[in-house]
Amino acid sequence: MKKLLLVLIALICCFQATAQRKFLKKVDDYLSKGYYKVNYDTAYIGRPVGTKWTAMVKPIFSYSQLDFSGIMIYHDDDTGEDEYVNFKSKLDSDINPKLSFSISYLGLSAGTGFSLNKVTGQGKKTDADFSLSSYGNSFGIEFAINYYKSFTGNYDYWDDSIHLRLIIPREFVSQITLDLDFYYAFNNKRFSYPAAFSQSYIQKKSAGSLLIGGSLHANEILAGDSTAGTEIFCLENYSLGIGVGYAYNLVINKHMLFHLSLLPYVVFDGGTSLRHLGKGELKGVKTDFPEMYVILRNAFIYNYKGWFFGTNLQLNQSYFKSGDAIKMTSTQWLASCFVGFRF
Repeated sequence: MKKLLLVLIALICCFQATAQRKFLKKVDDYLSKGYYKVNYDTAYIGRPVGTKWTAMVKPIFSYSQLDFSGIMIYHDDDTGEDEYVNFKSKLDSDINPKLSFSISYLGLSAGTGFSLNKVTGQGKKTDADFSLSSYGNSFGIEFAINYYKSFTGNYDYWDDSIHLRLIIPREFVSQITLDLDFYYAFNNKRFSYPAAFSQSYIQKKSAGSLLIGGSLHANEILAGDSTAGTEIFCLENYSLGIGVGYAYNLVINKHMLFHLSLLPYVVFDGGTSLRHLGKGELKGVKTDFPEMYVILRNAFIYNYKGWFFGTNLQLNQSYFKSGDAIKMTSTQWLASCFVGFRF
């Protein structure tokens, strides 16, 4: 009986392994069909030959700054009247070193990174990120989650009776951001956005394209710890934007490529909530229309056989306002170099 059970278990395992191999082969065939489909001008764009995987290592240096200010109204239970609270804050980070890794299969990419502050002894906690993306010539989409724990700054709070300035030490502020972005390139027969960023295509001749982009951005910034009773403020906001911009790939020679793109977004929907010091709260304040933010990117890539390396610079600048309730300005830039190979 035991031998029969062992034989049955072995047969079931073999059947499952065979079924899994068949399923994976179907997935691979489906993705390969789309990946190698030639729907572009081959004089301008090409695919890497004989490879399906791409691996990349990317050291990143980034800097972030956030300024916000405004007025909120709260009800004073002692006086029975509404009171006005003024607030403003400026937060920024040091230039943070980060190490990022990504792996791509037939144009589908996943990546993760972590701050080197802990390794270098500058901080006990680390920033981290995770991303999923799919870049195509005509359409691309990227999803990213970022966690930051390296802000410092100050927070001012005042009303008719008191004015406080709180100095916020390193690692007292945490930020979680969620981004979902997509683009559409009109000149997708001759221009390749992924040739500059995912290296799943190769740009053979110089070309540019008008871009349409869309974005969903949400984040939470928490100073202190609400469970430990040390919370100073908690800021939450989201924005939905759509933009029109332009990108250009300059092919210097068969090995070198330079990319430059500018994509301004108009925010057509957004909102903010803020609570602080257990006293006063903004709930669901809508962002004024139209507000804008801008993304500027450039990159330099050198290809040699199955290897590639290069540099990347990105600047994000945004400004959001909701009457006198709240105003926010955010600046973020990152510079990186990278090395990768296809196999």
